Amino acid sequence: MELAVKDPAVGLFRVLETGDPTLAAEVVHEAFQNREATMSPPACRIAGPAGVLASSAWMRSAFEDLRLPVVQTIHYDDQVWLRLRMQGRHSGAFVLFKDGEWTR
Repeated sequence: MELAVKDPAVGLFRVLETGDPTLAAEVVHEAFQNREATMSPPACRIAGPAGVLASSAWMRSAFEDLRLPVVQTIHYDDQVWLRLRMQGRHSGAFVLFKDGEWTR
């Protein structure tokens, strides 16, 4: 199955929702770096699918019934922008990490 250009972008957020390792291997490039993970657990900073799966586990441990529905998709040339709405019940610890340690 050939993916449409927006499918990997949408798939990335489905991985965060579900923790699906098969989907992560399909839509996340091995060199992918989460540049927003500076205040996340160290495992979330790992490149490729493993880092995305770590981010998924961290978020799903803090937010019960996590959903990231796509509200709008904009596609131009080889770029895709998604606007989403994070939904879920904050039911677990969600702390910031700096230098590998959690902070308050």
